[in-house]
Amino acid sequence: MAGVKLSLGEVEGLCKKAARGAGLPWGLAEEAGFAARWLSAHGFDGAGLVLADLETGGQSLSLGVALADAPEAGTIPAAEVPLLLAPFAALVARRQPCTLTLPDERFNFAADGAVSHVSTGGAFSFAFGLTDGGNPLSRTTRPTVSEATLQRLTELAARTYAPATEASRLAGAGAGLSDND
Repeated sequence: MAGVKLSLGEVEGLCKKAARGAGLPWGLAEEAGFAARWLSAHGFDGAGLVLADLETGGQSLSLGVALADAPEAGTIPAAEVPLLLAPFAALVARRQPCTLTLPDERFNFAADGAVSHVSTGGAFSFAFGLTDGGNPLSRTTRPTVSEATLQRLTELAARTYAPATEASRLAGAGAGLSDND
């Protein structure tokens, strides 16, 4: 897969800026950055998953935040980008171990931060406690982001930049009137 290796901080920062550029409020944009970083650190395409959700309005991020803020066992609403719920289940697990079931997979989240993947999935649901088995998720510090994803996230992030005007330069932005470097 062709792509660019980024640090986890770069993935987080870019996704946060892109979320703001896509129109999400600050708090949800910060959660987008957190989700991208967590997913990337655990071997998933965090930047790509956040981008997919941003392109559809951020519904999965909103569901994830709601899950973390007020976790209840039972059926949970379906998410456009199901894996975006996993980082928020990990936040819940800091208080109490839990299991998140998505259509294609199930994850166990231990209180110590350990996450394991159980290959079977089912209906969208969330439960306190752990299911049997599972394989620990791999960890990485330098995820690869596809060039197409990087370009689209950068385009969204650019929407947050103030336009360069003569008035802003006179007020001290940029090099001002004298570019002496």
